[in-house]
Amino acid sequence: FDRDGYVEVRDFLPVDDFKRLQSTILRGEFDARQHQQGDTITRRIPIGPDLLAKVPELRRLIRDRRWNGLLSYIGSTRSRPLYYVQTILKGHASGPSDPQLELHSDTFHPALKAWLFLTDVTDDEGPLTYVAGSHLLTPQRIAWEQARSEHILASDRRSQRGSLRIAPEELQSLALPQPKRFAVPANTMVAIDTCGFHARGSSTRPTVRIEIWAYT
Repeated sequence: FDRDGYVEVRDFLPVDDFKRLQSTILRGEFDARQHQQGDTITRRIPIGPDLLAKVPELRRLIRDRRWNGLLSYIGSTRSRPLYYVQTILKGHASGPSDPQLELHSDTFHPALKAWLFLTDVTDDEGPLTYVAGSHLLTPQRIAWEQARSEHILASDRRSQRGSLRIAPEELQSLALPQPKRFAVPANTMVAIDTCGFHARGSSTRPTVRIEIWAYT
């Protein structure tokens, strides 16, 4: 994490625990809310006391020392994250391009997003992408942010709100590589520092991705 800004752990839960968690979530009926950005629908089920009481495997995950240790380290805080069961339905709605496909940082300081994927994510199913090392405030990154701040009124709306966008062709000038695509099997945990550049990856068809999602 110190070098790259992310952690990837496959087979995070014991197989039997994961299968019970996966089956309970995927087969269950829960109250949810959703919103649409571009052609993508994001549906979220908040994880609170009622859901934790119904799904003991989920309660054990959130209390797990390894899980909490990684999230606290990456987010630079012991504040408890907000948790959701999240479903990403890419290409299932009419609209323009999904704005989450644009590389961006969420903040100017360390912050956390984490996923435990309940379904397999292939490379053509809109995987999470992350620019390794982009969480580090190098001289190049600081100069880039300074230049963006000086011309922010001529920038896009999301950058003006603090989520700075960056084009892939700009990464080389910051001595950064192209994004890594997290095409991973179910039961993989990925956690990132969202000060680094990240985005939802492209997909070639309508897709569905389901995950336990946390953020601070």
